[in-house]
Amino acid sequence: FEEVLGAEIIDLRRLASMAWNGVPRSKRKIVWMLLLGYLPAEKSKQAQVLEAKRNEFEHALTQYFEQPDSSSRSHREQQTLRQILVDVPRTCPGIPLFTCEPIQELMIKVLY
Repeated sequence: FEEVLGAEIIDLRRLASMAWNGVPRSKRKIVWMLLLGYLPAEKSKQAQVLEAKRNEFEHALTQYFEQPDSSSRSHREQQTLRQILVDVPRTCPGIPLFTCEPIQELMIKVLY
């Protein structure tokens, strides 16, 4: 993995082939970001693309999730969010992980 990931332009076909046999824990994040097309294979562009995607995510949070009142959401968006807010606390209530507030907040953001 070191050799493939160390190249200036990563061979995605080779990386995908190697990934079928398992990916070392320390490399999973970067391997999945590359194989899913989240990051470009060209190393020199990765930092710029990652920064742009993070900015895009922050903007989306502000635009769609962190709206101060419901009047700026469509009726359908209000219904969807309302249902998510009802369902998330009911998700696996017997498993302590799913009852933690930070985890529930993350689930709401992912679902909405």
